[in-house]
Formats: sequence, structure tokens, C-alpha cells
Amino acid sequence: MHTTTLRGTCDNHRTYVAGCEPCRERSRTRRSTRYRQIAYGQLNPGYADTTPARHHITVLHDRYGMSYRHIAYAAEVRRDAVTGIAAGTQTRAYPTTVARILTVAPAQVVDFAAVDRALNRRRPLGQLSEREQVEVWQAWRRQRAGLPAGPKRFASQFGISRAKAERIQAAANRCTATNERNAA
Repeated sequence: MHTTTLRGTCDNHRTYVAGCEPCRERSRTRRSTRYRQIAYGQLNPGYADTTPARHHITVLHDRYGMSYRHIAYAAEVRRDAVTGIAAGTQTRAYPTTVARILTVAPAQVVDFAAVDRALNRRRPLGQLSEREQVEVWQAWRRQRAGLPAGPKRFASQFGISRAKAERIQAAANRCTATNERNAA
């Protein structure tokens, strides 16, 4: 009998057979070894808590405008793993998955072609990331230099609600303030 293996069946069977004495002995050894590892904190269940990864994904998504697809691509993990961790439905993952997500560096992901299409009213503003919407706001303000350019006019021109336009304006102001702080 091998005590190093944690296989619960004997060498003669693929699954546990109730009447087989070697299967019973191997299962008993496996169970006692597992309980001992749990008691001494030596059992590695193979999963890690995803809370640090969830916070990192939230920062990357909200502050830097990275989509879940971009985060998954940069971390070389499945996109549904990133969305599950971000939504809080996946509370445990492989330690390598969590480590890969935590190594993703923030990046300003802006598709300037999409921003241009939105400025020319060929793409709905709602299909852009928050960072891209801020770019649209800033470009629109530059185009309207000297003209009235508030959130109400922005909302009417791009077919969004005034509240959404005010949120975009606030995000643009935060972005501008952050850039000014970093330049100083």
C-alpha cells in the first residue's frame, strides 16, 4: 500500500468497491491523511480567494476604462473568469488565475477610431467605455471653443440623458484633475 498517494481505490479497481478490503484500507488511509493535513494546515485545496483580484479588476475597469475582455487578454485567462470574479459570483479560483489578474498593469485603452465615429454621430455613445466617453467629451469641448458647451447641449446632440452627460462631464473633470496633479 502506498501512503504517499491519495487515491481512494486499490490498484485493481478504477472506482471504490465496497467489498474489496484493499479499497477499504486505501480509502481509510486517504481519509486519515487528508484529515491530518487539514488539522496541520498543510492541505492545499487548489483554490484561492478572489477578493484581491476583484478589487484590482474594479480599479482597472472603473478608473482606467479597461474592459473585462482587455483585462482577460492581458492576464491570459478566460473572459468569463474575469467577469465572474468582478461580479462576485466566483469567490474562489486557481491561485495562478488570481496571480495573473493581479499582474495586469493599468493601461489607458482608448479606441480613437470609435471616438471619431461617435463624434460624427455614426456610433452610439453608450457603446463606448467610460474613458472613451471622456475623450468624446473633451474633443467635443475643443470643437465648441467659444460656444456654449454644457452637459445639456452635449446630451441633446448625442442622444443621451442629461444625467449621463453630467456623469461623463464629472469623469472628464476627475481625469483632468488627475492629469494636472501628475504633471505637478
